[in-house]
Amino acid sequence: MKGEIKEVYTSDNGEQVQLKIALGRDELWANITPWACHELQLTQGKAIYAQIKGVTMTQMDIAESH
Repeated sequence: MKGEIKEVYTSDNGEQVQLKIALGRDELWANITPWACHELQLTQGKAIYAQIKGVTMTQMDIAESH
């Protein structure tokens, strides 16, 4: 899905980066590692393609609303 990064937040402990991605009129929150954010040079306003894959999630994996 083609999208655009609207917001980038680093968690207080620095272990995760949360991305708010606009997909047309919809939004998707994604949790990624700081390493991935740096390697992929992800910044606010960057056009990206979001790939959704199935994973097991816990309460710790859910993005916080800002």
